[in-house]
Amino acid sequence: MKNLFKYITKILFVIIIPILTIVLTTIMINEMESDKMLIVILVMLSCMSLLNALMFNKYITSVGLFPIIDCDFGKIIGFAIMHEYKTLSVVIPFVVINLKLNVKKKFIVNNIL
Repeated sequence: MKNLFKYITKILFVIIIPILTIVLTTIMINEMESDKMLIVILVMLSCMSLLNALMFNKYITSVGLFPIIDCDFGKIIGFAIMHEYKTLSVVIPFVVINLKLNVKKKFIVNNIL
């Protein structure tokens, strides 16, 4: 549950918010007649949003957003979807596609007194 919360937080702050701020800034600049000060403020907010995304991406390192994709070719004829622990495999004729959940390992430091 804790990793799910980190995953949702990382998607929100690294992908969704920067895209929305850039899109809304371009819409407001192009569609509405706005003065120079409003344009400067919108551009500054977009830059701050991108910097915020970089910081969240750096400091929430224990969560990977995209799966690791591995393709194998072989003499296989058939269709199948298989699920193992943190791995999803899709079999189509002559190709096996493995999708592994990208979980970065945490380094645990034991304090010995």
